Amino acid sequence: MLRKRTAYFAIILILVVAAFAAGCTGADAETPDYDVFYARNNGAIDETDWYAIGGGKWEDAARSRGIFVRSGTVAVFYDEQGTERLFEGTLDGGILSVKRDGETKYYYSADFSENSVIGINTVYALATELGFEGTLQDLIDALMNNIPRFDDRTFHRIETMWADDIYMSCPFLVRMGRLTGKSIYFDEAIRQIKGYEKRMWMKDKNI
Repeated sequence: MLRKRTAYFAIILILVVAAFAAGCTGADAETPDYDVFYARNNGAIDETDWYAIGGGKWEDAARSRGIFVRSGTVAVFYDEQGTERLFEGTLDGGILSVKRDGETKYYYSADFSENSVIGINTVYALATELGFEGTLQDLIDALMNNIPRFDDRTFHRIETMWADDIYMSCPFLVRMGRLTGKSIYFDEAIRQIKGYEKRMWMKDKNI
């Protein structure tokens, strides 16, 4: 009787150990879920040119792979050991930009659409890529020359002044400064911030 119990116990122990080992092996072998970003050719998905990102790793259509690190919208691609920084780009709202071999290319998630939400930096980058620099210049010219101003050059409406205008204009000014390298746009953003603070900051309420 004792021998039978010992045998049963040994069998159960073996089964438990085997199940545990199988579970560990399965966890180690588990691959991360990848998001795939495809290049587009005349608006159509190019399935021969893609990047897959997931679980802190990246792979491309040429089967190059490595470690992927993201901070905000900034994306950095390392080698497989994570020691060598190979190239970088951005990941924003379903659009992956890759700056590699002196060229910037854009890749789109499979579910990306014109209704996808993307950041302002990506909007300007795409506008430049698609040849809309002239449109951006028209907008900045209108901002710089056609908006009513006080004597110190602070923006205002015809008969009012809105706090909304500072957060709609200044990011645009700063981005145009970065795109063109012209300090005039940075100077304008600083001027507006100072002018709005002077007129709209309520020190007693801290707002």
